Amino acid sequence: MPQAAFAQSKSINYWHTFTSQSEQAGLDEVMKLFAAAHPDISVTPENIPNPEFMAKITAAVVANTRPSVTMVSSERFRDLLAMGALSDMTDRIQSWERRADFADQRFDSITADGKIYGVPGFAFVDWMYYRKDWFEEAGIAVPTTLAEMYDAAVKLTDAGANRYGFGLRGGPGGQYTILNIMEAFGSPVLHEDGSTGLDRDKAIEGIKYFADMAKNAAPPSAPNDGFRQIIEGFQTGQTAMISHHTGSYQDIASKLNQAEPRRRVRHHGDSGRSGQARRPPRLCLQFDHQA
Repeated sequence: MPQAAFAQSKSINYWHTFTSQSEQAGLDEVMKLFAAAHPDISVTPENIPNPEFMAKITAAVVANTRPSVTMVSSERFRDLLAMGALSDMTDRIQSWERRADFADQRFDSITADGKIYGVPGFAFVDWMYYRKDWFEEAGIAVPTTLAEMYDAAVKLTDAGANRYGFGLRGGPGGQYTILNIMEAFGSPVLHEDGSTGLDRDKAIEGIKYFADMAKNAAPPSAPNDGFRQIIEGFQTGQTAMISHHTGSYQDIASKLNQAEPRRRVRHHGDSGRSGQARRPPRLCLQFDHQA
């Protein structure tokens, strides 16, 4: 954040929704750097569980106890703006000495009516992780379309052995998977120009795909599984594939077979148990979203 944003306060609180140990470790390092650069400013970070964030920020706005700084996902920006949770930062950001480090479009998702309400914190690349050994054992080619992914997930599922083809995130944060699938089937919520992009028939087709995956290739716990559950399910050998992003790479990489080279990581664009332990995953993959 621009230093001017803190000019009137020596103590600020920061709300965030980080969940993994690697994310928390990264935040701790940033906090140390900030403290060294600004020893006169005290920062108190507070972790807000993602499913509880909107309820807590709404209550804070009503009680006039908003945090000094908060992490804002682009999907929540409009709701937060409408309830008066955010402050116009345009002048401070435009005069910020680091403003030139960011392309103009990086501010699009936090800008409304020409006013900027925040700065980019990070960008994720969405991708898929898969168990190379499971695919080799089953003689299945790596999927390159959503149809192939579904077929592979069903074939790799053996409920009796507590093995499932896909670690579906149906609980906290699972809405992003549904939205991505709907868009892959040709029904984005919004077009790039901001107009409504929903196509009823295509949206239904995408949701049916998600529901079929949950029914035929995901663990029984999938409707309630969030970030931690899908990561642990993949790490412990319960699931063959999961969909996530670069935010989980360190957690997954910590379980990689160190004897195997880490290879064939493909991605594009910018854009969250129990089980018998088996050989660790070796490979991560991002495939094109094609129906």
